[in-house]
Amino acid sequence: MGNGESFELRVKALIEAELQDGSLGLSSAHTKVYHRRGYWSKDREREIIVDVAIESCRPGESEPFLIWVWECKDYGSDAVPVDDLEEFHSKLEQLQQHRMKGTCITRKGFQSGAITYAKSKGISLARVLDPGRIRRITEEVGPADTIERGLEYPYEQSLFWDFYGVTSQGQPARSLGELLRLEVASTATT
Repeated sequence: MGNGESFELRVKALIEAELQDGSLGLSSAHTKVYHRRGYWSKDREREIIVDVAIESCRPGESEPFLIWVWECKDYGSDAVPVDDLEEFHSKLEQLQQHRMKGTCITRKGFQSGAITYAKSKGISLARVLDPGRIRRITEEVGPADTIERGLEYPYEQSLFWDFYGVTSQGQPARSLGELLRLEVASTATT
């Protein structure tokens, strides 16, 4: 198993743990998390395989009211470039048959252009640090600034946080659970 697949499975496991914990506001009986799930693209006339997907159905319904696609990027020491976010957005546009959300997650951060592009397209971003590799940074700036820096700078790490995120609505998140809850809440209100 390569680093990419290993990271995808780690992300899937993290999401499943949040779902099973019951803290997302989604029923675990009606929500599934998939690894390498395919969704039909009429533009390609074949399926697009996504890294990780969350599908949630309302009780008694078989069609999901929410499909949340996760693009996992594990480039070792390199930040995710804007080109990758443009490609991800293109995939999301082809899969818009459902109410679909998109998140790009990495271990090392995003180039500043990628962050700007994701904000403009409503793509949430997440950076999860490697376990055991957290070291102290100066926490003198506000939480949103710290999260922005944590998303952009590969060596920006915190003694307190192992996660940096921003929702599709631009809200900062200090944990995967917080990002998931904020995104689910925004789906319920739209």
